[in-house]
Order: sequence, then structure tokens, then C-alpha cells
Amino acid sequence: MILIGIVIALLSLLTYSIADGLSKYPSRIIGHNRTAVIVLAAGTLASLSMFAVPQLIGTITPAVIALSVFAGFLEGAWFLWVFKSLETEQVGNTMALVDVPYAIIVLFGILVLIEPITSIEIVGVIGIFAGVALVMSKDHFKFNKRLIPALAGNIVLGFFYVAFISAVTLSGGIAIPATVAKLVAFAIILADTLLFYKPRKHTGIYKPLNLKSLPFLAAILVGVLDAAGAIGVAAYSLLGIVVLGGAIVAIEPAIVMLFGFKFYKERFTTFQILGFVIIVAGAILLNIA
Repeated sequence: MILIGIVIALLSLLTYSIADGLSKYPSRIIGHNRTAVIVLAAGTLASLSMFAVPQLIGTITPAVIALSVFAGFLEGAWFLWVFKSLETEQVGNTMALVDVPYAIIVLFGILVLIEPITSIEIVGVIGIFAGVALVMSKDHFKFNKRLIPALAGNIVLGFFYVAFISAVTLSGGIAIPATVAKLVAFAIILADTLLFYKPRKHTGIYKPLNLKSLPFLAAILVGVLDAAGAIGVAAYSLLGIVVLGGAIVAIEPAIVMLFGFKFYKERFTTFQILGFVIIVAGAILLNIA
């Protein structure tokens, strides 16, 4: 069972990495709003497949719905803000920040739940934020302001996990919380797009959307892969390897950095590469602490 769980965790790492690495392509061509709408629509439909597995369904209570709706608001903010950074910034730098939620969850436990903190957790939290500072730096240590939306999105994602995990725990399954959260996130992004969508003709981003275009199809694939990653996390958690599985998935920023280097010809400074290493190391420490 442990071996099966490890394989599932590796598949989750692969699907998450491809999804995050690929997400830059549609974001920079059709815009972050429309990309997020398509990704969440596809992800919501893919999440419905979890209802085919009875062990993943769980029960519905008012508390589960409330927590899932709140999680959906936060997930919508993540997609909106992170994809905003992807329009202009390297996918490696942007997606390196996806390990920030590990630190946020630990800080939430310490500051809100008054949980004790270990020396390993202290090192892990400091490591993640130190690595973030390096990744967000440019030449001559200038701060990259265009990554602020991605940082804000991943801070919010930490609170999403708190609400979502609480909903899953109360429900006894992931299918209902995941689907409700996706639906709410989709509604938020769709409303934002309809209300605040402003064409910018000089960019070429907001041309009429071709439903047969590669960016549109890529956004659908991102949504499906993202949902597959979440299903994988649920599966290896049910198999009882939460710690090991989490440590494996935490490697994602390094994989996405290589993805950006290979397919987008992205380049990174020595300090940014050091930041990637420190972030991943910090996230792994928090998973095994």
C-alpha cells in the first residue's frame, strides 16, 4: 500500500507540475481572466469524477457547505492573482511561490490555534520566506513587483487549505468540498470577468476567443490536470502516507522551474535558483516536522 501511495504522490507531482507549467501559455495569450474561467470550468467537471468513488464522497452538513464556499472564494482569488502574474512573469518564478501555503498553515496553527512550534518548523517557515525573497528578486536585488499578485494569491491559498481541510474532515470525504469550492471559485472568476473585463487592444490579449485554438485547449488541459492532482492527493491521504506524499508534492517548484527553462527558454539568476532550493527544502521540512 505504501508503494502504491508513493506512485500516486509522484503522479500528483507530475500532474500539478504540468498544469502549473502549462498555465502560462494561455494566460499570456488570452489573458488571466479568461484562462482562469476555462481552467475552473474544466476543473469543476473533472472533480465530479470523484463521486464515482464512494470513499471520497462523505456527507453534507451546513458546516461543510459553509467551509467549502469560503474555500471557494479563496481558491478563486488564487487563480485570479496568480494567473495575473503569469501574464508577464516567468512561470518558474511565479509558481515557485506555491509552497508558501505550507508556511501559512504552520503560522495559522501557531497564532490562531496556539499550537506548539518545533525547531524544524521554525527553520522551514524561515526557509520558505527567505527563498521567496530570493525568487522575487531581479538583477541587483531589485524587488519584482509584478510577482506581488502571485505572492498574495499563495498566502490566500494557505487559508484556503485550512478551510478546505476542515471541510473535508467534517465531511469525511473530498468530493463534496472540492466540487462546491470549484463551483464557487468559477462563479467568482466569471463574475469578475463579466464585470471588470476591459479590452486592451494594444496587447492583443483580448481578441475574440477561438474555441478551437491551442490556448483554449491548453487551459482545459490545465483544469483537468489540476483536478487530477487534487484527486491524487486525496487518494494517497486515504492510503495513510500524508507526510511522505506531501513531501513529494512539495518538490513541484523545482519541476516547474525546469519546465520553464526547457519550454519557455526562461533564465534564472544564481540567487533565484538558490531561492528555489531553499523554498523546496523548507516545504519538505514542514511536511516531515
